[in-house]
Amino acid sequence: MILGIIIVTAVLSAGTAEKPQNIRQASMLQAVILFLASSQLILTGIMSKFGWRTPIRFSSTPREEVMKPGVFVLVEDIVAVDGGGGQHFREALLKKYESSEVFRRLVGQMNWF
Repeated sequence: MILGIIIVTAVLSAGTAEKPQNIRQASMLQAVILFLASSQLILTGIMSKFGWRTPIRFSSTPREEVMKPGVFVLVEDIVAVDGGGGQHFREALLKKYESSEVFRRLVGQMNWF
């Protein structure tokens, strides 16, 4: 995330520092953010697909556990924190993910979509 913020700041600064401003370069921010988000989803999708373990703690996934798809992590964090679902929601979502093959397949497909 820090690398993403640095890249976005650099692109915006370079595009607006010139006189006149380079509107094309300054408007690249959306594409850069989309690239950064999609690369994270691709990486977590590959890790999940092959059963690779996380080298660090990733949201609520402890270190050295099999990675879950990035969409699962996003839903978990957004609903639990921003939506006010809290720890109860995280536990219920994890229980559903672990117990349902259909739900795991759905989350995996949503990650790749």
